[in-house]
Amino acid sequence: MTLSMAWVRNVGDQQELVFSSDSRLRWAGAWDACQKIFPLSRGDCAIAFAGDTKFAYPFIHAAINAIELHRGSSRRQIDLFEAKSVLLNSINAMLSELRDFCVGQDQFEEPDLRLIFGGYSWKKKQFALWKFHFNNGEREFRSAEIAEWEGMGTNRKLVVLGDPNASPSTLRRAARTNGTAVEVDEDIEAIAKRALINLLDSRSLRGGSGLNLEPLEVLRDLIRSDSSPYIGGAPQIVKVYQHMNVQPFGIRWPSNEGRVAVLGRILPAGEKLHVPILDPETLMTERQDRLLFAEQQSGQTPARSVP
Repeated sequence: MTLSMAWVRNVGDQQELVFSSDSRLRWAGAWDACQKIFPLSRGDCAIAFAGDTKFAYPFIHAAINAIELHRGSSRRQIDLFEAKSVLLNSINAMLSELRDFCVGQDQFEEPDLRLIFGGYSWKKKQFALWKFHFNNGEREFRSAEIAEWEGMGTNRKLVVLGDPNASPSTLRRAARTNGTAVEVDEDIEAIAKRALINLLDSRSLRGGSGLNLEPLEVLRDLIRSDSSPYIGGAPQIVKVYQHMNVQPFGIRWPSNEGRVAVLGRILPAGEKLHVPILDPETLMTERQDRLLFAEQQSGQTPARSVP
């Protein structure tokens, strides 16, 4: 169960691509320390998921290997748009190897999974985002490039994936499998989009241009509100920059007095990771992260810098 987002953030006259998600997986209970965003070794892109982990984790690791073992892709000799095809082909090739189905089944069940892939294109000199979804008619995953958010200002490129959601495809899947349809008030994706619109309205930004960190604020507040059993744990944050480098961020959780979480995992005492750390209240980063743990031990407050 997941709420994953990616959007192009405006920072002055520059842009960056931000991925964010919660950290909860559910099986026998809630496991709030699970990675859902995966930077790729090319350094200019990342992938995130929403949905069934029995498909998500094998697919994502296959995609990571496909990117790393493809010389042109791993060295960024091919552009992001071509790397997207390498990644998509690797997922579908792996899916085609499913066999030996349960009694009474002649094909695999429809994967309840969607993926976000995005990064910076050196050919087009812009950020690009795609949503990967399963096409049940063709029995394979397809990609759809994300365009600007219609009716919500200008220069806003955003994708929000929530699981569960009450999309037409989800309702059709429930009908085919005699499953339980998602109730509207449980639709994580719709809840997040409404919350984002309300936040922009409250700041008179609905008709504005570009996004800052508003989607991250929505994710943070939805997790804290404990309004849904489907999302939880510390927010995960990964940024892709125009200089074609990818950077995971840590966050203090559940407050600015809390422990540091990176990609969902709460760091145990004494572990050092040299990554920028976000304050969950201000969303400002702490400078001099190499001195972070020494400052904690001495009781000093780390210095802050702009996000």
